[in-house]
Amino acid sequence: MLFVIDDEGPRFDVVLHSLTSGRQEILIPGATSVDDLDPGYLVYTLGNDLWANTFDPVTHRLGSATGPIRGPWPGSPRHW
Repeated sequence: MLFVIDDEGPRFDVVLHSLTSGRQEILIPGATSVDDLDPGYLVYTLGNDLWANTFDPVTHRLGSATGPIRGPWPGSPRHW
């Protein structure tokens, strides 16, 4: 399971949580949102920038990152 936590004040992190072991691991430090896309990508924001990263759902490892797509855009929220 992937989710975002508020880590000590203004910092956020994307966390991977194992439902079988209960283990939690910070996967993307500083990211404020995350979404998983098929086949095997995570899309997330760091500040106002959008990034995509390959992700292996079996090994839970990140691959190469693509981005950033710079923001913000007029009329868009600060965090997506």
